[in-house]
Amino acid sequence: MSKLIRQYRKVHLDLRKLYDPFTEEHCPTCPTPCCMKPARVDSVDIALAEAHGCTLPPHADPEEDRNETAKEYLGGGVPIYFRENVPCDFLGETGCAFPRDLRPYGCTRFICDPMKRLMDPAKLREVKVLLKRLDYLHEQIVAVANGKRRPR
Repeated sequence: MSKLIRQYRKVHLDLRKLYDPFTEEHCPTCPTPCCMKPARVDSVDIALAEAHGCTLPPHADPEEDRNETAKEYLGGGVPIYFRENVPCDFLGETGCAFPRDLRPYGCTRFICDPMKRLMDPAKLREVKVLLKRLDYLHEQIVAVANGKRRPR
């Protein structure tokens, strides 16, 4: 499992090299920021970060946030998080609370519309190649975490 985690963390860092210049330039003024509730964080992301020494905000409950959002949608309403633009619980004054090499899979996997439009096409292609590798590694980690695959 340690080799799998090392590979996963490396892909995250490779992606950060491509994402960071873009996000530093565009995120502060984005009219539709993506680091909002309900977050793209799941229990595997949290367990992985905490297993590697990261201390995350104790009050954060992204699964409950998603459940509340679903209930409001299914009831015909507009979820409070969308009406009020509530920031992600893992977003602090210095950015994401997760380590750079263990950012939540859903967040790392998300390519926003501005990124699709404004990122250099060659870099965007490189991102997509790395995301395929991240998908594979994440799938393997989840399989181990769910007991469907033995760690190597």
